[in-house]
Amino acid sequence: MKFLFYSILVVLIPITLNAQKLTFAELLPDDRAEMNFEILGKQGNRYVIYKEWKNRHYLTFYNADMEVDQHIRLKELPDKTRGVDFISYPDKILMIYQFNDGKSFQCAALEISNNGTVSAEPVSLDAARVSSSSGDQIFSVFATEDKQRILVYKMLRSGDSLTLTTRTFDVGLNLQDVGVFKFSYNKDKESFSDLAMSNEGHLAMAKQTSRTRKERASAMNLMVCLKGMDTFYIYPAALDGAYLDDVVIKTDNLNKRFVFNSLFATEPRTMIAGFYNAVVPFNAALPPLEALNPFPDSLRSRFNTGGSTQKAFEDLVMKQVVIKKDGGWLITAEENLTIRTGRRYDRYDYMFSNPYRYDYYNYMYNPAFSRPFYRGNPGFFDPSLRNEFEYQSNNILMISFDPQLKSNWDAVIPKRQNEFNTDQSVSFGVMNSGGMFHFLYGLRDRNSLSIGHTAVTPNGEINRFAPVQNRQRNYDFMPRYAKQVSYAGVIVPYQYNTRVGFALLEF
Repeated sequence: MKFLFYSILVVLIPITLNAQKLTFAELLPDDRAEMNFEILGKQGNRYVIYKEWKNRHYLTFYNADMEVDQHIRLKELPDKTRGVDFISYPDKILMIYQFNDGKSFQCAALEISNNGTVSAEPVSLDAARVSSSSGDQIFSVFATEDKQRILVYKMLRSGDSLTLTTRTFDVGLNLQDVGVFKFSYNKDKESFSDLAMSNEGHLAMAKQTSRTRKERASAMNLMVCLKGMDTFYIYPAALDGAYLDDVVIKTDNLNKRFVFNSLFATEPRTMIAGFYNAVVPFNAALPPLEALNPFPDSLRSRFNTGGSTQKAFEDLVMKQVVIKKDGGWLITAEENLTIRTGRRYDRYDYMFSNPYRYDYYNYMYNPAFSRPFYRGNPGFFDPSLRNEFEYQSNNILMISFDPQLKSNWDAVIPKRQNEFNTDQSVSFGVMNSGGMFHFLYGLRDRNSLSIGHTAVTPNGEINRFAPVQNRQRNYDFMPRYAKQVSYAGVIVPYQYNTRVGFALLEF
């Protein structure tokens, strides 16, 4: 099944016209609504999508017209594979996966060429002997911005201590460096962030401390380990009584520093007040910079979707952080909440997958790394739950910070989305055309979802476009899982009854 339709896009500010082209790919027998998938992007002249269904793993290659060119099963992966990550290069894809072989957790990699050929033997990257109750995934994977270093790490707790083991590989999966670090750890009050690595091999992380796991952090250490060292520099954060959510770390390779961001509040559980921002230079002789940037009242009024303006940001979720060339950065956040038969869940008792947990790899056009999504609650497995859960995703907030940690503009994209029993059609995706950030999000229209389209310029101006109309009934687009595959093109997944399909949207 493949068909096209064209529509006219109207930009209100300024007024211009651009054609759109939407190409639907053919559906395969195993393209079921319950499957997991990841749109990997464009390899050579073909688009590649990873699919998993009942422990069977596939790569599907589509040509420029979204016709299936090749569909291969990855038989090399064990049945108990639990975590899969991908790193794309011009001539190949590295697939890093982990599994339990019955005796230990293993982390291994496959190399897949652009013609679909799988490397002869998997490459073992690491192993860990832990109890079966430790969870499905033990290892975390990080690719540097230039993709020349691949970091595989694990954090294992024993009593009141935590051991961090890092293993760094080159593009050929040759081991380059091993690090072992031990920290004191109180599981009831302390948590460690994900790691970030620079192109040069420096590491950054954060350790947060709170009174209980149900409260925000009242203290935090910014931690940096320079390449070649065996210890972390520790910088206690100056919070001045603020309480922090999860911290997000990004690497500014051009300006040689790590960037830390978190939402902060004036109370342990309520009253989101603004952003905590910090930068730590790679040069240990230079001090870190920190700032607490509260939301101005004018922004609260513009963002508020109902109720008190003082609580306008209570359900705000940090979604994306983008580093700018001048050393500043952009933060994108969104209002997300869940309601179950009248009860409103907050960021500390959220059911299923927690939207308040930032995912570093969520930024859809990150050229270095991608991670497959696993929907926590597709909604059709248990009919008895119908309409019991309501998922809402509302206004989008974008804020720009300069290199000195000062906010220089903000933009609010108003929207209201809600779905019952599944959150796969709410929230948004982003396409970066160079001159603008294009936000794509679902708009409910009778029996189908069209795609709303609003763009933000580099100076914060908002351009509103006509929606991408969908002429097919019962097609529910899922822009939050879209992937940018060209300068002005994205592949957007959709659900059609009990099937999942993919469409190429070109501007």
